[in-house]
Amino acid sequence: MSNLFSGAFPSEFEMNEERFAEIQKEYCWFTLPFYEQLPEIDSNLDVLDGGILRDDKCVQRHIFAMIFGGSGYSVNLSKAKVLAMIKLRQIEKREPEDRTPDNPEFVEWLGLYAKYNILLGTVFTYLHYYPLAAALLMNGLKTRAVNLFMPYCDFIKYVLSKVAEMPAEPAEYDGCGFSVDEPMGSQEFYKGELIVSAAETIIPALEGNNGEIILSYIGGQRYGNLKRLGSRNSEKFRSIIDVYEVLMVDRHFKIKKLKLYFNGYFSAQSGFTIRLPKGFRLDPLSRAAQMFRVIE
Repeated sequence: MSNLFSGAFPSEFEMNEERFAEIQKEYCWFTLPFYEQLPEIDSNLDVLDGGILRDDKCVQRHIFAMIFGGSGYSVNLSKAKVLAMIKLRQIEKREPEDRTPDNPEFVEWLGLYAKYNILLGTVFTYLHYYPLAAALLMNGLKTRAVNLFMPYCDFIKYVLSKVAEMPAEPAEYDGCGFSVDEPMGSQEFYKGELIVSAAETIIPALEGNNGEIILSYIGGQRYGNLKRLGSRNSEKFRSIIDVYEVLMVDRHFKIKKLKLYFNGYFSAQSGFTIRLPKGFRLDPLSRAAQMFRVIE
């Protein structure tokens, strides 16, 4: 059986802004546009008109065209940024009180929130504000509420790689999670079995209480640069404590290196009970929040 889309993208290519722009000039969407009915792009349309602003697919398609210069548009990053910011602010004001997956209104809201974060992050990439772009792209991606085709996934990885090349200061925190004798994760002192995947599930799901965004996510693919630096012996815990490092963007959009001490040994007695690093919480919609119980 032949693959109708086998020639849509080359099997191997280096992703960058120019390559992604070539792809998006044709598609102007988050995924291959063949699977859903999308409005036409009309460069003569006043997308700031109140009625059109309520049609999110129409607005999103036109933002894509402004970013990449498709369908009769010249590249206009300034207008794309303004339009995406207007929509994102409108959506943030409409956040439902019931923020659970069982609420259809919230599910719909979350999808829009994710897409406008992705769009705005894309705009800031082409404006070369990579830390801000990375924060917005991760905000959208971590909702798990938007489907992206492979080139978009590669594009986000490219943006994260650009951030990883930039200077990063050590993040300065103290308390739980930031020393070998007061690790985050399991609080099992004496025994337990190592759950290798625990750190990779929990750390990317952390959110800073002051708006810090962890630049790591594991969904269908692996994003970011979470890495294990090694292990340390603890005087308090008989188990070995692992040391991890991950990049994050703080509320001032500065890049920081966050070093975390993690106990990944769990027992039947302790169950999946964890402590979080001081100053951080779990994304309530993450897999980690569903799997682990947080204690103070």
